[in-house]
Amino acid sequence: MKKILTGNIVENVRRQPFNKASVDHIQEAYTEIISELVKGIVNDEAGVMCIRGCVDSDAGATAWNISAGAVAYNGEVYLVPAFVGSHGSNVPVLSLTTTYRAGDPVKFSDNNEYNVHEIKTAVWSMGASGSGLVDFSALKRMRDYTRPNNLNAGGLTLRPVMLNPGTLWDMDANGDYDVAHGLSDVTKIRSIDVMIKSNGGGMFPLMRVLTGGAVCGGITSIDATNITLFRITTANGGIFDSAGFNASTVYVTLWVWA
Repeated sequence: MKKILTGNIVENVRRQPFNKASVDHIQEAYTEIISELVKGIVNDEAGVMCIRGCVDSDAGATAWNISAGAVAYNGEVYLVPAFVGSHGSNVPVLSLTTTYRAGDPVKFSDNNEYNVHEIKTAVWSMGASGSGLVDFSALKRMRDYTRPNNLNAGGLTLRPVMLNPGTLWDMDANGDYDVAHGLSDVTKIRSIDVMIKSNGGGMFPLMRVLTGGAVCGGITSIDATNITLFRITTANGGIFDSAGFNASTVYVTLWVWA
């Protein structure tokens, strides 16, 4: 743990210099604490971790409405402003932006002026998948790593990974739908839950079993990139190939070994 020792200061007798090394020492101290706390909670420092907020309220079929929040990245914590964007070929991607406190630049003793009060913020913008620090659909959330229903066995943690694809599934017209899972090792997947939100806002499990035993849909395959979902037709007992599901939101929860 890094601290600045003040025991040698004697008031009105001995002063302690406070210089660049002192400022750097203080900043390194809290940066290290944040980094180690995040690693200790999630056992995985890699990538961007949402600490709070950054929730899409799903304001409509054509809009993203992501709340303000905060994320941890590379041992530092960044505030994230709220964001609104339109659905389309692009997706919300996160990037860092730098501004400076009002009053900068500051005049130094040699009369040169420099920006010193840096403010780094993580911001969403619409862009191609993979073009930023992280896609919204691949954002890790601290709450998913700290829920009491996380399981532990043999030193491994079974944790949920929430996927919310940016495009809607026209289940009336299309029988299959690909969801990018964002995992480097698909063999760690142990279970998959899929919920469908209809045009009217109702929530339905994709693997719903109807009276008589008909299954409405399921998972066709999992490859290195995608989880392929399917729905069966109403002629075969399904419920999803109808106008009420032609703009469905898909919510996927993966249970994976960390």
